[in-house]
Amino acid sequence: PMRIINIPSIWNLEQVRSQEKFLALAHLVKKYPTYAAWVKRFSDNGGYVILDNGVIETGKPANIESLLECADIIHADEIILPDVYQENERTLAYVDNSLSYLQRNYGGVIPYKIMAVAQGITQEEIKKCIDLYDRCPNIDVIGIPKHLALLPGGRPSFEPLWQDTSKEIHLLGIWYSYSELLIYEHPEKIRSVDSGLYNQLILAGKKNVFANRPTEEKYKLDLENTFIGDVEYEIFMNRLDERSILRRIL
Repeated sequence: PMRIINIPSIWNLEQVRSQEKFLALAHLVKKYPTYAAWVKRFSDNGGYVILDNGVIETGKPANIESLLECADIIHADEIILPDVYQENERTLAYVDNSLSYLQRNYGGVIPYKIMAVAQGITQEEIKKCIDLYDRCPNIDVIGIPKHLALLPGGRPSFEPLWQDTSKEIHLLGIWYSYSELLIYEHPEKIRSVDSGLYNQLILAGKKNVFANRPTEEKYKLDLENTFIGDVEYEIFMNRLDERSILRRIL
């Protein structure tokens, strides 16, 4: 079933240690040795680690060489190849170059699962990515970006494009609300979704887990500075309760 991967700030890592999966950000691995060490322990204790290239947070994705360095440090299981926000052709070029680099360095046995992001702003562009990735044997997971929520019909309107793929599907972030997860007709096709939205809802004092993302700047999640107390976290997460959401979805 779909798994929700909550993304904490560097000050709240312990709050998510019981998750099955963790999404690590390459720039934080490079900048904070304590963050890298925590993620490595998470992996070594049986957790599944996805390494994100950080394009949303930094504006520029980490290159494949840097990603592999970070992956080795934290014992990552999966790498999100470099992509360019909303740009189809540049993303496909990044993916092609990254796969060529991996092939040169590892041959046919890449030691990580590989996620490629379907970038673009139209159904045609997203379909082009998905079709290409579906035919590529070295791509295991297709990432569906959260900005599709801003387009007509929202991200669920793109769902038919990935129904026939043999690859796993991961939703990258949630733009508006967890209620998006209730809209998909075939949620069983979605392996996982990551989001830091819960942090913002806690900071804004929201009691409904399906509330919309607060827009005020003071509620923005800062992965390097935001701190949420354990009590506030536990109260909210008891409401979020992934199992109850999944019962509504599935």
